[in-house]
Amino acid sequence: MRVPVHSASRSLVYTAVAILVANAGSASAGTQTVVTLGFDDATAAQFQVGAMVASRGLNATFFVNSGRVGTSGHLTWDQIATLQAQGHEIAGHTVNHVKLTTVSPDEQRRQICDDRAALLSRNFPAVSFAYPFAAVDASIESIVRACGYSSARGHGGHIPNPDSTCSGQCTWAEKIPPVDAFNTRSPSSILSTWTLADLQAMVTGAEQNGGGWIQLTFHKICNACDTYSTSPELLAAFLDWLPPRAAGGTVVRTVAAVIQGGAPPVVIPPPPPPPPPPPPISAGNLLKNPSLESDANGDGVPDCWQRTGYGSNSYTWTRTTDAHSGGFAQRVQITAISSGDRKLVPLKDLASCAPAATPGKRYVATAWYKSTTPVRFAGYTRSTSGSWSWWAQSSEFPAVSTWTQVRWTTPAVPAGVNGISVGLSIRQLGSMTVDDQELLDPSASAGTAVAAGGNSAGTGASVQTASALAEIVSREPFLGEEDGENEDDEAAFAEATAFAEATTPAAGTGCTSGGADPVSLALMALALASRARARRRIRE
Repeated sequence: MRVPVHSASRSLVYTAVAILVANAGSASAGTQTVVTLGFDDATAAQFQVGAMVASRGLNATFFVNSGRVGTSGHLTWDQIATLQAQGHEIAGHTVNHVKLTTVSPDEQRRQICDDRAALLSRNFPAVSFAYPFAAVDASIESIVRACGYSSARGHGGHIPNPDSTCSGQCTWAEKIPPVDAFNTRSPSSILSTWTLADLQAMVTGAEQNGGGWIQLTFHKICNACDTYSTSPELLAAFLDWLPPRAAGGTVVRTVAAVIQGGAPPVVIPPPPPPPPPPPPISAGNLLKNPSLESDANGDGVPDCWQRTGYGSNSYTWTRTTDAHSGGFAQRVQITAISSGDRKLVPLKDLASCAPAATPGKRYVATAWYKSTTPVRFAGYTRSTSGSWSWWAQSSEFPAVSTWTQVRWTTPAVPAGVNGISVGLSIRQLGSMTVDDQELLDPSASAGTAVAAGGNSAGTGASVQTASALAEIVSREPFLGEEDGENEDDEAAFAEATAFAEATTPAAGTGCTSGGADPVSLALMALALASRARARRRIRE
C-alpha cells in the first residue's frame, strides 16, 4: 500500500504555525528530541503493535482502562502481559474511560485509584496516566498525584498538529522536565486523515526548534475504521522512519523513562479507595437525576447520564425543552444508519451514578417517551471488577406522537454483578425524546421502605412511591398472573391486587380510602406477591 503524503494545504498550515512558534521561542534549552509512542484504550488491534515496535528496537506506552480488559474489542490481561514482556510500559487511563470533569470527586478517585490498583495487582508497575478526553482540572491533578502516579498526559492547544494552529500559544514540544508533570502538553490525538508527512512534521518541528518531548497518541490500528484510527501500513512506515534519526539526537522513550530519567519505575501504592456510597433505598427510584433536569457543567448532557450507542450511524443529540415534566428532556435524531443504535442510559461508572444491583433480583425500568420510530430498553451490567458488559433488551415499543410511559422487567441480575444501567434506545431512522425515568426494586423490604417514607400521611414522594409500587404489583406478569391454572397462585395474586388497588391515593388527598399509610399498604401488597412467587418456586 502506498503511504499518503502531506498535502499542500497542510503545508501552509505548518508554515503559519512555524512563524507563530518562532515568535514564541524554543520549547527546550536542550537539543535532544524525545518521541513517545502512546496507545490509548487497549483496543484489541493494538496487540500487533507490540511486535511492530519492539522489532525496530523501540518501546511504547499503552494506556489501559482496566474495566474494559477482556471485553469485546479490547485486549486481554494475557495480551497486556505479553506487551510488558516485550519491553513496553503499561499505564493507567481510568477504569471505564469516563470524562473525569463530569463525575463527583469520589468517583474520580475510584476511577483513577482503582484502575491503578487493578494494574498493580497484576504486576504492571503503573506510574504514568492519561486523562480520558483530556478532561482535567487542578483537583483531578491532585487526585492523580495522590493515587501514586508520577505523571499524567494532557492534550492539544499548545503543540501544533495538522488540524490545529494552537491559538497563538504554540510550542513545538513539551519541555524536559515538563512544565506540569500532571498535565503534560502534547499534540491532539492522531486522526485517520493524517499522513506520514503529518506525523514526521511534528517530530521535525521539534528537532528544528530546540528539541523537547513529543507524545504521539494513537487509538485504533486499522484501515479508516474510526475517526481516531491509523492504518498498520502508515504506522509501520513511521516506525521505520524513526530509528535512523537517533544519529541526530532524536530517540524514542516511554513516558516513565522520560519522567524518571530511565531509572526503574518508582511504584507508590495507591491510597485506600473511598468508601462506596450508602446503598440506595430500594423502595424508591434508584436513578439519579431521573427527570434529566440537572446539567452542572452546561454541556447539554444531564448529570449522571450518558449519550451512547454503537455501529455505523449519523445522529444528533439535543437538550430539548419539549419535556414531559420539568424544564428539559433529551432528544436523539438518527439521520442515517446501517447498523447499531443510539441510547440514553445512566452513566456507566463505578458507584456515583450507576444504580447498585443485587444478583438474582429483577428490576423494573420505566420511562416516558415519544418517537417517530420504535424504541426499546437496553441494559448493561457492571461486574465486581468494574467492567461493563451488554446484558439484555426489551421487546420494541411502537412510535407514539404524545408522551407515553413504558415499562420493562429485567431478567434476573447475573452472579458477579453489582451494578446495572438501563435506558431507552432507537435503531432506525427517526427521533426519540425521553424524560422522567425510573428504576425500581419490586422486592424492597418493608423495613427499608418504611424508614424512607416513615409513617406519614403519605403525601409527596411517598404517595408517588406507593402508586408506583402498587402499579408494579397489579401489572407485572412475574408476580403470578401467568400461572392461571393453579388456584393457589391465582388466589394469592388476586389478594395482592386487592391490596395494590387499596394503596391508590384518592384524588387530591394523598390518602387511601381507608386512611391508611399508602407506603405500608404497598409493601403489604408486595409481600403477598412475594409469597405467591415463593409458592410457585416450591411447587417447581
